[in-house]
Amino acid sequence: MAKKKRRRVKIHYGRLITCIVIFIIILVGVILLINSCNKDTYRSESGFEDYAAKYFESIPGEQQFGNKQESINYWEVKSVAKQFPEFKD
Repeated sequence: MAKKKRRRVKIHYGRLITCIVIFIIILVGVILLINSCNKDTYRSESGFEDYAAKYFESIPGEQQFGNKQESINYWEVKSVAKQFPEFKD
């Protein structure tokens, strides 16, 4: 009977370390991306008011009718800011 030779598996430590480092870099990048997407720009009422004021200032053009009015309602779950004309009638 012929003896079968066992093949020894060579472990390439350099490749293994490189793969682990690349995996860690990708993982950290994904975590940072998720963190930046979930960033609350307004965690407080004053922060939301600042955000709404900057947004209203960025709207081009002038209001043609009525006096400009703003309504800002802050809630933890959902916040609403609206700008609308007010008429005398």
